[in-house]
Amino acid sequence: MLTSFGRYRLSYAVSLFLAISILGALLMFGFARNAGYTQTDLTFAMTMIICGVTYATVRDAAGAFAYAVESSKFYRDEADFALLKSYACGWRRVAALLARPMPSTLLIAASFLGLQFLATRRLAAASEPNLQAAVLFVAVLFPFALSLLVHFLSPVFVGWKDLDMRKMPPMPQGEGSVAKLMRKIAVADLLITMLINVALVMPVRHNPDFHPSLGYGSVEFVAAALILAMIVGTLSLLSAWRTRVYACSGDLYRLRAIDLTWTPLSQVTGNRWVRWVRYSLLIGGFTIVACLLLGALYETAPIQIVLVLLLLPVAIMFRVERNAVLTSNFRDASQLVAEFPARMPISERIDLVRP
Repeated sequence: MLTSFGRYRLSYAVSLFLAISILGALLMFGFARNAGYTQTDLTFAMTMIICGVTYATVRDAAGAFAYAVESSKFYRDEADFALLKSYACGWRRVAALLARPMPSTLLIAASFLGLQFLATRRLAAASEPNLQAAVLFVAVLFPFALSLLVHFLSPVFVGWKDLDMRKMPPMPQGEGSVAKLMRKIAVADLLITMLINVALVMPVRHNPDFHPSLGYGSVEFVAAALILAMIVGTLSLLSAWRTRVYACSGDLYRLRAIDLTWTPLSQVTGNRWVRWVRYSLLIGGFTIVACLLLGALYETAPIQIVLVLLLLPVAIMFRVERNAVLTSNFRDASQLVAEFPARMPISERIDLVRP
């Protein structure tokens, strides 16, 4: 049943809160499994999680709401008109600024890092109370604040032309515009995922199994590194498979001059789980060879550099799979856009040809 804009954005915010809460709880659970982490490790992990999730959420919300309005997922009632007029008169500049992923990320991150700093000063010096506060921030307060921010920004994401609210960040247009947008999204997703991986993995340097004194070529170190690489690789692969078809559709609507002749970033074949087995074998082989070479040639290598090196094949795997997923998402989104060309203003409409 068609709903009003007010109810639609409220349901979107509630769904967003639940999803980010679950994600934050899982990430903090993974961090808490590390023994002997420091307050610096905890702060770094919180920062990467908050920054990465905020950037991706605000970026994708803009496309999701653009698709919703162009495909008539809701209607506007009198309360919606009053809300949009208030934005057009009083909140335009602030909301338009925060509708960009980077300013929103800086605002949310600075706010929660400040709160975390105050909580750390008031709580005991032990790691357990600090971890509890961090879990509260990442799994409850942060999702609530981010959902509230997206709820506040939704009128800007919708971009009503009659209220001059289409103040979204400029989209790349012209030849190859879709490919440029895909590359931008793919690079951002790669950086976000790998920075979060580094933040969650780095505390294992305090684990006795990863102590350099064992020797990087020792059975204990190789076995621990292999298990770590397998876990991180599998979780990263699941993250790479995350779909954003509707957000891509909204991005295409915002492009207006839609280019459907783009060259795919990458294509993969075969069943996903068969590819997972192949990636696991490649990651495992790289991990074993790298540990043995380090043990034979560079025993004094800092453990931090070794851990980052072990994540290299995970980054390559993520890039290949994420590019393939985005290619598929934008192809499906192009077909959705082609089915609703009448939604575009006549002055801005172009002939849409399916690839």
